[in-house]
Amino acid sequence: GVSVEQLIGATKEQIGAFFESFTAAADNSDEAKLAVTQAASALAWRDEQHVRENRALYRAKFAAVLAELDGCLEVSAPAGGFYLWPRTPCDEREFARELYRRCNVLVLPGSFLSRPTPHGDPGARRVRMALVAGLEECVEAARRIRGFVATL
Repeated sequence: GVSVEQLIGATKEQIGAFFESFTAAADNSDEAKLAVTQAASALAWRDEQHVRENRALYRAKFAAVLAELDGCLEVSAPAGGFYLWPRTPCDEREFARELYRRCNVLVLPGSFLSRPTPHGDPGARRVRMALVAGLEECVEAARRIRGFVATL
């Protein structure tokens, strides 16, 4: 699969070509699903409660982590998605490496998910923070990040 991050920095022609090839592959797919798989899928897709709970959990994580990072890193809540993309005060690879080495917190350098364009690299001096852990663990990681940034 391809994520949106992989298309950041692509030209309109490259994005168009990707979607044309994706559509052609999907149109030619002849994958049959077992009736039991179809029934289980239909049942799962009808359950929206877990979706509402998961959205509420992410809203709480974003609010708590953003509050902890306020004034520390340039970062804002995403309009959609599961990640925060703060601007780093130094090279994003060095930031990620040292944050892990000193604080045991993993983030992904933005340049690992982007491509340079004539206008620059959209991933440069940014890291991707995935708030997939529990609320308390995310807040603790944000506290460690705040402490780490204070040393830079």
